[in-house]
Amino acid sequence: MGLASALYEVFEWLLTVVAAGETADYYNGQQGDVWDPQKDMELAQLGSLLAWIAGRWRRRPAS
Repeated sequence: MGLASALYEVFEWLLTVVAAGETADYYNGQQGDVWDPQKDMELAQLGSLLAWIAGRWRRRPAS
């Protein structure tokens, strides 16, 4: 999921580069936060890591 989030954020960035100023801002919905894409990718990576840890924990053999 983290990779999908990163690809989407890169797509948004490319759209911002190509589109006109107001159109890009309206589509991206950054709400004035220039770090929004980085925060989104960080949270997606953290969620992926937690899901991986939970999956590994559940598969541990019983003693």
